[in-house]
Amino acid sequence: RYLNKCRPRFNKATACCGCATSVATVRLGAFPGCRLPIDSPQRLGAGRIAWREIGSMKILKASETSLDALAKKTVAVLGYGNQGRAQALNLRDSGIDVIVGNRRDEYAELAVSEGWEPLPLLEAAAAGDIILVLTTDESQPLIWEEQIAPGIEAGNTLCWGSGYNVGYEVIEPPSTANVVMIAPIMPGNVVRTRFEEGNGVIGQF
Repeated sequence: RYLNKCRPRFNKATACCGCATSVATVRLGAFPGCRLPIDSPQRLGAGRIAWREIGSMKILKASETSLDALAKKTVAVLGYGNQGRAQALNLRDSGIDVIVGNRRDEYAELAVSEGWEPLPLLEAAAAGDIILVLTTDESQPLIWEEQIAPGIEAGNTLCWGSGYNVGYEVIEPPSTANVVMIAPIMPGNVVRTRFEEGNGVIGQF
């Protein structure tokens, strides 16, 4: 029901409110279909971030970034679906230590066929220093308390590809963990294809 609070006209790769994809977009109210008041906490990121204090967005190019922070870290990708598969493969091909967590289904079978040994979600979460929560938005509230949260340790970094569950406070990340959102503005198959071509896609952090 929290997803139905806002019905803006938007590309599926973007969203307003909890997802807060663009400081400029949210501040300017560029989603005229949104039914929430322009200054409502939900529209401005559920009150978690004072968007008006952030200022302009900064565009970072690949040449300005580095993977050094991931050295000697284990990245756990939870969910081998649309974004999970692409990001797991891209990270592995970049030399990062990656593990995959997924339930036993056709996505787990795909992971096995592509050289992974998928773990149960809780086991993968417990083994990761950086945890990419990339299961579907609708599944996360159902699995968070039992299959992800118990595996999180102080100092871990939790990374979401979509901000709905955290933005609307459906999920409450532990205060001892770092929380970020990295949202590629392309479906996973494009993220993967562009990587294989030596390129990238626009993402929001």
